[in-house]
Amino acid sequence: MNKFIADINMNTVCVGFFKGVINLNIKEKIIDILIKVKPNIDWSNEELYSLPLTGGQLKFEAQDIVFLMLEVIDEFKIKLDKDDVIDYRFNSVNNIMEIVKGKL
Repeated sequence: MNKFIADINMNTVCVGFFKGVINLNIKEKIIDILIKVKPNIDWSNEELYSLPLTGGQLKFEAQDIVFLMLEVIDEFKIKLDKDDVIDYRFNSVNNIMEIVKGKL
């Protein structure tokens, strides 16, 4: 394998590695925020990440969602648009992670 191809492959591996680290870091920070907002929930259970935050099992109230939004904005230094909130986009852990990734 020539050096150019080896460099490209190594760069691809590095980029993939750092994306994975960034995604893991986003997830860990969001989970830390969720623990502050709702400490009585077992956030290590990843099955909860696709569930709606409001109603059902998680039972977030309006003030919980506002607190969560403010904490996410502060932690990641991002701006949330109304489109991030309407249409139920900011209502699951997975969706929040996707929104944050899209803003960074």
